[in-house]
Amino acid sequence: MAAERDMAARQETFERELLAERTQVVGQLRREVGEIAVELATRIVGHELESSDRQRQIVDDFISGLEAQQSADATAAHQ
Repeated sequence: MAAERDMAARQETFERELLAERTQVVGQLRREVGEIAVELATRIVGHELESSDRQRQIVDDFISGLEAQQSADATAAHQ
């Protein structure tokens, strides 16, 4: 029984650490995608664009929309 409790505690710790790492990586990827999007838009437009909170929000909203669509597609595929 002690081994089972120890194993369950380790798994819970592992899951918490994994979730924390995932959250950190997703945040980092969002920032990087935002920076790349602004850089690309700058190249297309031909002059530098400001990296503002509004632009970051637009990128975050776009990524959230992609994630929602991916979840909807996955749900539909499983039905």
